[in-house]
Amino acid sequence: QRASLAKFNQRPRRPANKFRSICFSLAESNMFYNFITFVIALNTVFMTSEHYDQSEKWTSTLLVTDYIFATIYVLEAILKMCAYGIRVYFRSSQNLFDFFIVVTVIVDIVLVTTVKQSADFLQVRIFFC
Repeated sequence: QRASLAKFNQRPRRPANKFRSICFSLAESNMFYNFITFVIALNTVFMTSEHYDQSEKWTSTLLVTDYIFATIYVLEAILKMCAYGIRVYFRSSQNLFDFFIVVTVIVDIVLVTTVKQSADFLQVRIFFC
């Protein structure tokens, strides 16, 4: 049991492919780790700033920041998949959690956008009836 868990979270090796090796260097760098940590903290600040009866401008700002943070998270996942390879990427419990978050964020954005467009369409339709 313990050996299989160790294999599940073992450090990936540098790939021989030049592009993947560059991705690997970036994904494994302290600068990249610190950047992603900063982005997560900043995202948390923005998420906690949502409040009742907020202005439309602030709501729009939060929506834009959601798109920016989602893009950064998607790019992080793509970078790590390129760096480690798909199989190795999904062997890491941290990457599995990150991927779950990325998929959840994408689904949330799609649903919010779809529901808003559907609601806008419904309002226009009701208005003209």
